[in-house]
Amino acid sequence: MATSSITTSSYYYVLNEDAVFMDFAFPLEGLSFNARGIRFNGNNGVDAIYLGAATDMVFDFSNTQSQADKLYLEGALSDYTFTVDGFKTFSLQRSGDSNETILLTKGDDLLIFSDGSVTTEEFFTYAKAYEADSSTAVAPTPSGETSSAFPIAVPEGMTPNNQVYAYITEEVDSTLGIARPGVTMVVSGNNGVDSIYVSEGGTVDAKNTQGGADLIYLTGEVGDYAAAKEGLKTVNLTRTVTVEGVEHTESVYFNKGDDIVVFANGSATASDILDSISNGAITAVTSTDSWDATKTTPFPGPSVTVTASDTALLANETSTLTFELSEALG
Repeated sequence: MATSSITTSSYYYVLNEDAVFMDFAFPLEGLSFNARGIRFNGNNGVDAIYLGAATDMVFDFSNTQSQADKLYLEGALSDYTFTVDGFKTFSLQRSGDSNETILLTKGDDLLIFSDGSVTTEEFFTYAKAYEADSSTAVAPTPSGETSSAFPIAVPEGMTPNNQVYAYITEEVDSTLGIARPGVTMVVSGNNGVDSIYVSEGGTVDAKNTQGGADLIYLTGEVGDYAAAKEGLKTVNLTRTVTVEGVEHTESVYFNKGDDIVVFANGSATASDILDSISNGAITAVTSTDSWDATKTTPFPGPSVTVTASDTALLANETSTLTFELSEALG
């Protein structure tokens, strides 16, 4: 595989054979995958990952198992350089400032760029030919499904329904990937600060975050959640939301302690939230010492989509550009 000084600090294991969709992209304040090594271990269902730019990140997508899995990338095919690492393995490197590295194995998996898709088999065949004689190698032509800026909708025809175990192995500050609704993520943390972003409608078990004042980000306000105590130290917060036209029960578990639970309108320690639960709701946490109304969950800002009426222009021809500004989430 491509040589890197970045060690793997987090591992993700897909536990069942149904579909998975996760995001490893954080254009959000305070959250980053920069200089982190991540290994994703798939299963026999379709594993779909959206991978954003992150400086010096190494993302290992070489163990996806069977099925044609999908890796959505921010850039066009031409934005990536490549290295052949073995008889069936290769890596992509994003050109420019981010310089993330993606480890891959040839096969039926799809690399989905902003200008279309190619299989890992097609890309590997081109990379081998280029290595032998760059003057005659022909790059594959992307076609079909395309990617776009974060966040993207769940791929058409996919219904995520699985469990993912996320294990942090190094004592470093780590940001966890986002599990989309339908995917339950169970987190086993370490002694650094683990940042866990619960997607709208997502399900996360964060009871085993270990040491450090970890951060659990929720997209709703305090009053949006029903709250229940389970045993002497566990909290379960839930709410019902509609995401892409489908109703989901958002759920997060955490234990009392110094972990900080961050809402859209403020944050407090897990212990103060536990102590503030009454009659199935969080009733008085805004008056506790740990409540901080200035620390709130970040949301993706608006994105700009540019489309052209004609992308194959000859000399002196013109094209009409259309700019579409999305609304910010939250």
